[in-house]
Amino acid sequence: MKKVKFKSQGTGNTADYTTKRTTLGWQSGISVILFTLLSLTSITAQDIPLRNDKNVVIPERLWQNKVYIESFALVLDTTTNLFGFANKTYGVVIPCIYAWAKDFSEGMAAVMDIKTKKWGYINARGDTVIPFQYDDVSRFGYDRFGDLAFNGLAYVNIGISAENKNMLFTDGKWGLINKKGEVVLPIKYGDILYASEGIAAIYEGETIRENAMKDDNSMFPGKMGFINSAGEVIIPPQYDFSYGAYFFNGVVEVKKDGKTFFINRKGEIVEGNNN
Repeated sequence: MKKVKFKSQGTGNTADYTTKRTTLGWQSGISVILFTLLSLTSITAQDIPLRNDKNVVIPERLWQNKVYIESFALVLDTTTNLFGFANKTYGVVIPCIYAWAKDFSEGMAAVMDIKTKKWGYINARGDTVIPFQYDDVSRFGYDRFGDLAFNGLAYVNIGISAENKNMLFTDGKWGLINKKGEVVLPIKYGDILYASEGIAAIYEGETIRENAMKDDNSMFPGKMGFINSAGEVIIPPQYDFSYGAYFFNGVVEVKKDGKTFFINRKGEIVEGNNN
């Protein structure tokens, strides 16, 4: 493997990298917790009823500053427990006919079909533009944890079990699609992690949850690589799995064959910051 000299864009030392990585991990962990809480939220006295329909409410989300996202609010019909969307002017404009839904992003919203319990996407008119075929999805431009990721792309899953939805650990297979519904990263990966500096780690392998109390190598026996913002594999899976694999100042810490070292966006070992 080719080695290159480390060129710092800041102080560029290992401590700076570790601090950034830890911060990202903490923020993402909070996102997971909040996303899970949202999934479990029940109707409370603080829910906002719509003026023109007392049975339809905007569910309370204390951690969000914006109720209307891209001019739409996610709403719940309390008589059917189904979701739809409303705007400030006309009230409900996309009927409450979905088993679950996520806020609009990039002009599209992920919604769950009431019969199949599969996810697809609708546009601002309520038209289904990507068929109901996925077991879990993200909003466009976001990762599965709800953090910003790649513009024009969404994380999609086939095969995830119900108990693993909205959780840190996952199963099934993940990939990426564009707004035309075209698969840009094959749906074959055990996980796709957080994006940083236009790059995200991918995990090729299974997750063995019963080994959760052991080390990462037992729980994640597969290998990790990296993709760019177009969903292209730029560094093939070959490293041990790590949830802390974030690019910072153009480098990322990886482990292979018992050795820990830094690589750049080309997969070259960066000298000067390695163990």
